[in-house]
Amino acid sequence: MGAVVMAVVGGSTQGQTTDIDGMYTISIPSSVKTLTFSLLGYDDVIETILMGMLYGAQVQTMMPKLHSTNFEGMELIRPLYLIREDDIKAWRDANELHFIQCACKFTDTCTTCRPNEETKSKRLQIKQLIRELKKTNPEVEAHIFRSMENVCLDTVLAYKMGGRKVSFLDGYDEKTRKPEAEMPAAEPERCM
Repeated sequence: MGAVVMAVVGGSTQGQTTDIDGMYTISIPSSVKTLTFSLLGYDDVIETILMGMLYGAQVQTMMPKLHSTNFEGMELIRPLYLIREDDIKAWRDANELHFIQCACKFTDTCTTCRPNEETKSKRLQIKQLIRELKKTNPEVEAHIFRSMENVCLDTVLAYKMGGRKVSFLDGYDEKTRKPEAEMPAAEPERCM
């Protein structure tokens, strides 16, 4: 499974796949306001979360929809964000379709791996790790996904927002909590 970037222009679709480094270039008219990333589903999101943590020392996820940082007024969407990979493959097979293999050497399922798996990709390693974890925790995929919704900033050493790194020590000795009147009207939740 890999990424294809598509734009609908005047009723026809223009698309591009990634190069060996996972990069792509697509020429589209300025009137196009939405790029669609297909074949990036639920499993890809979970795998990307773990890859970021284990190989990139970061906590982040792929967003289902975001504004382009390069083109004002354009947004990027991932319509298959909550669809399981097995369901995408079943649909592909039922419709006798053939997907283009992703060219990204870091994330692709390695097709040239040796039998001893010396050269397997990081994404394949993560898939195997999740498979092992599911043996003792059948809900592990849902828990990984929901962890991105349940971040408790009160218990995080540091985080980045808007290009700025914020440490838990920033304002540690100051009373930085907003008065209750300024807090959004929602049920308070405690961090576990």
